[in-house]
Amino acid sequence: MSSVCLISERFNSNYVFVLQVKLLGEGADDAGGVFDAIMTEMCDELLNGSVKLLIPTPNNVNDAGFNRDRFLLNPQLTSEEDLYQFRFLGKLI
Repeated sequence: MSSVCLISERFNSNYVFVLQVKLLGEGADDAGGVFDAIMTEMCDELLNGSVKLLIPTPNNVNDAGFNRDRFLLNPQLTSEEDLYQFRFLGKLI
C-alpha cells in the first residue's frame, strides 16, 4: 500500500490535526474500512520493527517480568528526521 501523509497543524488559532492519506494506484471509497486499514498498517509497522521509533521493553526482550507487551521510545534516534517522526507519532496519538 503506497501512501502520502500530510498533516495540517493549525486552524483558526486552535490546534487541529488532520491526517490526509492519498492511496497511489488504489481506488477506494471510505466508509471507515480504508481508514481502519491504514491505521492498522501504521501500527503494525511501529510494532514489528520496520519503523524503528519504538523498541520492546527489556522485559520483552528477556521474556521475564511485567510489561512484556509494552514498547519504549527508541533513545538512539536523535536526528532531525527522527525527531520529526516522533512529533508525527505524537500527533497521531
